[in-house]
Amino acid sequence: MFLRVLGICLLASATVGLPAQETILPIVSEVAENTAATQITIIGQGFGTATPKVTLGATSLAIVSATDTNITATIPIGTPAGSYLLTVQNTGSHLFGLFTAALGQIGPQGPAGAPGLPGLSGPAGPSGSTGAAGPAGSLNLNGFIWTTNLTAPVPTMYVFPPLLTGNLSVPSQGGEGGPESGSGYAVAPSACTVSALNVGLYSGGVKPANGQVAVIHNGVTTAMNCAVTSNPFAGASCSDTVHTFSVQGGDLLYLLFTYSGSDNVGVATTLICN
Repeated sequence: MFLRVLGICLLASATVGLPAQETILPIVSEVAENTAATQITIIGQGFGTATPKVTLGATSLAIVSATDTNITATIPIGTPAGSYLLTVQNTGSHLFGLFTAALGQIGPQGPAGAPGLPGLSGPAGPSGSTGAAGPAGSLNLNGFIWTTNLTAPVPTMYVFPPLLTGNLSVPSQGGEGGPESGSGYAVAPSACTVSALNVGLYSGGVKPANGQVAVIHNGVTTAMNCAVTSNPFAGASCSDTVHTFSVQGGDLLYLLFTYSGSDNVGVATTLICN
């Protein structure tokens, strides 16, 4: 059973004087969970020649085997399904990889069933009269899952669309930071209900980082928000599945991120509408 993984890599310490293979940022290309839900296998590069450190949320995982491109780790017994902040540390270079993963929620696709036999065509019936208009359909027929993987350089306030990867810009004096350049929003493709906001925060400095993400809908701040505190050189996560709200196709959505404490934090978000 595969995990849905949101990857973000962050430099945690200097790499001067290390071998070439120890200066590569840890990058994950695939993460898989075995069918017994007892182990995960992490595939990528930059994990190092020494045994790496892997944490799931606040829990350190026991490493079964590890190479520079492949890690197998044990999942603690009783770990519930849900979204977790997954951190991979190259113990030789102290470089970190930060990911938000949904664990134990997606099963393998079953085989396709055999097609049925076609039925006989019946005669055309007479045209019926036009019926009354039916009630509005459910908002859960369409939707989206939007993710971001970002690095914020200094403690302040940033505005960005919920579909973005890269580095947030330092805000100008008196303004809001972010790479939006006047278009820092995303357009909802269809009507749906925004049901969850997941946030992962990583502190890349010696201070803790206090962060909060709020969802803005058509220029109005919604009640959906998530606040989290991350210890130095560590990650933490939070979610809001209580303050849901409905959107229509064409509505504008963006995120407001404020944080204090450590410089150079990594933030990963997932906004789900179904």
